[in-house]
Amino acid sequence: MSSPVVSQVTGNLTLVVSAPIWENGVQGSKIVGVVTFDPDKDFLNEIVNNIKISKNSYAYLLNHEGTTIAHRDTSLIGEENTIKESATNKDLLPLQKLIKSLFQEKQDILM
Repeated sequence: MSSPVVSQVTGNLTLVVSAPIWENGVQGSKIVGVVTFDPDKDFLNEIVNNIKISKNSYAYLLNHEGTTIAHRDTSLIGEENTIKESATNKDLLPLQKLIKSLFQEKQDILM
């Protein structure tokens, strides 16, 4: 799944989901094609908006670079990156450190 990008056709935010087509349907064999689809632009936002953590909190999604890809405030999608913004806004350093530690934890799990 891609991060949301601006469609060259519509000018709207979109994302692309793709999967390989394996030769004879055997996973891990030769890739003979790719199937893709473009879900509704609000696909990820609908998911995060339905996650209820507590009365005074909400969920949002970041890509592997720390850029916001789903948020209840849609103006932040593709624009906000706490990791990069913490270089000039020191108030964001605690959140930047938390995000980096979550990314590292995920890397440790994948290894």
